[in-house]
Amino acid sequence: MFLLPLPAIMAGDGTNKLLLSVYSIILFFLFPGSHKLYHGKYTYCLISLFLIVFLSSVNAYITFGYRVTQVLWPIIPFCLFLLYFVLMKFLKIERYLRFFLKAGEFFWSMLCILFLIQRVLYLRSHTIILQLNGMLPEYYLWHPELGFRIYSVFEGFLRVFILCLGFICIKNNFKHCKSEIISEMLFIATVVLVDRSRYYLFVLIVGLIAVFLWSSRKSKHCKKYIIAALAIVIGLIILNYLRISMSQSITENTGSSFARFGAIPYYLNLLKSNFLFGLSMVSPDKGSRMYYFVHGPSGIFHYDDIGLVGSFAKLGIFALVWYIYILIKSIYMVVKTRGKNKALSVGLIIMMLVSSITQSYLDPQRLMSLLFTFIFIELNYSYPQLEY
Repeated sequence: MFLLPLPAIMAGDGTNKLLLSVYSIILFFLFPGSHKLYHGKYTYCLISLFLIVFLSSVNAYITFGYRVTQVLWPIIPFCLFLLYFVLMKFLKIERYLRFFLKAGEFFWSMLCILFLIQRVLYLRSHTIILQLNGMLPEYYLWHPELGFRIYSVFEGFLRVFILCLGFICIKNNFKHCKSEIISEMLFIATVVLVDRSRYYLFVLIVGLIAVFLWSSRKSKHCKKYIIAALAIVIGLIILNYLRISMSQSITENTGSSFARFGAIPYYLNLLKSNFLFGLSMVSPDKGSRMYYFVHGPSGIFHYDDIGLVGSFAKLGIFALVWYIYILIKSIYMVVKTRGKNKALSVGLIIMMLVSSITQSYLDPQRLMSLLFTFIFIELNYSYPQLEY
């Protein structure tokens, strides 16, 4: 909840990565029999991903001369995927699935309220009550007119969970789901006011529209819904093109269109000699020679800003082939899914496809999104009778 101080390596951004990975390892070995691999639709996909990450890290140690600790730290967030083998055993049981969704709704509602309160306090008096540990970018401290923005916290699980709650509301025609509607509005408000990523908001809206359209495909008003949905998406694209940005990111170099368009040819050129295993996931010490090798001469290029190209740059051709394969596999499973829960799977895979343009699910802050996309698509495919 970011209320209590934590060791530096687990605080701030590390809460979404290292700390959750530690929880995942504990849960994996804590539950009786959970160490026996659940043989699901994505079991071998995840095993192969661990192998790709391991080989890329070994290559980074040998080729670029990084320290052992430097190549090990980026691997730890991938331990999140151990949760797949735990959660699939329990969430296929309906009462556990419903409990999990209610618990997630409560936890994230509380966290959103805390961060919205933090935003108000910061904008009014620059008071910080949460343990943010450097999560507020420095240029926001230098430019108070930019307001308040926290990256990563409301990525990961919440990206998928927003679609789950939206699906529950749509499935029930927005009846008998007051808490879900309130929570959904709270989540989206937090994305708008705290995360403030235009593209993240855009893919969320696209995903929710996909869920709604699939659920309404047999309605006599379906054509009107499709036209309205297309109008909304086109409008969002135009707003984005005109740079009417919630984040006023024109003052930022990092993550801007300039940095993205410069990063793509830069990394593709480096990949000519690092094609198989990529440039590694290591983030070198700032100011070092390797830092400007990885982040470009100006230090403003980042893997996480350029989607699939960034994943290719980090982990090499094997990761790119793996990502394309799991997209194809997931699409196949969604097509073959039966029952009303298919609408959620349609929204999840469309959101993943659209997101991958600039926000790859192999980026550390979105590994949890990938995990729960796998889990919910498989649940809907293998257990279509489940009631959310």
